[in-house]
Amino acid sequence: MMRTGWECMRLAAIAYVIPFIFVFDPLLILQGPPGLVALAVVSATAGTVAVGIAIVGFFVRPVSWWKRVLLALGGIGLLIPPGGTIAYSWLINALAAVICLAIAGYEWRARSALPAGRQSQS
Repeated sequence: MMRTGWECMRLAAIAYVIPFIFVFDPLLILQGPPGLVALAVVSATAGTVAVGIAIVGFFVRPVSWWKRVLLALGGIGLLIPPGGTIAYSWLINALAAVICLAIAGYEWRARSALPAGRQSQS
């Protein structure tokens, strides 16, 4: 029972963080210019996915620990609403997006390089 509880807590950890992100900027509760709201929602969604991948340790194949650390940092950077009240939020979001996209792209290409028989077993 405890093992199941800990696993659920690990998988849902990002869900506990999301409400606190709303405090940083009203853009995530859809208050503000439509362009910034859309960008904030997209970056927060991408950040949530990146942190989730980092916590679980699997994207299209198992992710190494150092890539998980980078994905977690990049995901946290993407959770900061761009153009909001936090200084350098645009720069933080851009760097975080580059990190997350680079790792996701590498993992996706590495998965495609696997022999056909190994892909169907995953």
